[in-house]
Amino acid sequence: MTTMKSDSLLLVKSNSIIRSMYDSTLMVNRILDVAISELQLNTYMDGEDLTVVLSPNKIRSIIGVGNSIYSNIKGVAASLTGLVIGYEDDENKKLHYTVIVVDTKYDGKLTITFNKQLRPLLIDFKNKFTQLYFDFVMRLESVYSYRLYQILKSVAYPGTHECRIEDNNTYYYTITVDELRLRLGSVDINEAGVSEVLKDSIRPNYKKAVAAANRVANRDWRDFSKNALKKAEKEISEKTDISLSIKPQKDGRTIESLVFKISYKDIPPRNRTYNEEVPPIDWDDHIKEVKDIMRGIIDISDGEALDILKAANNDLAVINEKRKIFKNPENVDNKVGWMIDAIKKNYKLTPGIGSSWKSNFHENHYDFARLEEELLEN
Repeated sequence: MTTMKSDSLLLVKSNSIIRSMYDSTLMVNRILDVAISELQLNTYMDGEDLTVVLSPNKIRSIIGVGNSIYSNIKGVAASLTGLVIGYEDDENKKLHYTVIVVDTKYDGKLTITFNKQLRPLLIDFKNKFTQLYFDFVMRLESVYSYRLYQILKSVAYPGTHECRIEDNNTYYYTITVDELRLRLGSVDINEAGVSEVLKDSIRPNYKKAVAAANRVANRDWRDFSKNALKKAEKEISEKTDISLSIKPQKDGRTIESLVFKISYKDIPPRNRTYNEEVPPIDWDDHIKEVKDIMRGIIDISDGEALDILKAANNDLAVINEKRKIFKNPENVDNKVGWMIDAIKKNYKLTPGIGSSWKSNFHENHYDFARLEEELLEN
């Protein structure tokens, strides 16, 4: 794998991925998009695993200060692994089901491995793609706004055949309510009744698929309008480069479709990459993560967690690494002292040594107040 240059302001996605159907949280969507962008910064040989590693700073820029990275990412990693999407297979003209992420792990850094079968839709596409600015995308705080904004950007462009164009700047896009529910993730496409209708279908009956679902988020039209559409209409108009209005269309007494009026605003994105400005360190946040890492060996105080954190120069991956090689904690009385010594002296696990750490470590009774002063000075 070699690294290549890319405009890190942009998120470039194939339209098939943008419009694919899957049920997930806002956080999962954000992580998935950053991982896709990171994937495109590299060149992969044929057959090579499509693996990316997201650093803590990049993850923190997505989640925001005040949330525990360790606890959030573990949940995201679990949700990403085996995530099934339904996407339109243009070549075979049918809706295809597949897993998008085959493996994830988090050890201070998040490693994501994508399904190699989706390579043509992740990195090798030459057409039918959409360029999005991270600066606009990451402002959206509702999963419905997040997904809808990308769908609308994928259909509203000069020369489009999917919208009616007015004055070269205003686009009208029509979609049925049921299809939109599926594309926004309001319905779990893995439910047996839903997948039976959708899978391998050339022209899926979206209304029948939604009717077959046991669980539909905001099933009642009034709830869907209030909690999804109106919120998205307001947020997208206020925070992105498009103004949006939504007009319901009735068939008899039932609202069957929606017309989206999309007008572009002359607002450039901020001239920076979305993850360039690393937030100031939130020590309380990191302390919680260190305590999570150490749990199972010892329950430590906030002060002890801070000492370990500073010894590692705020690198959670280092702390996690030393925690993993702590083979016999019951043989060490001063476990915090051992961790600090392991970090400062860069202990390594080698054959024949894994069970004899105590003999290699002189258990100092650390003066933690003095130690903290030394660490702060350094």
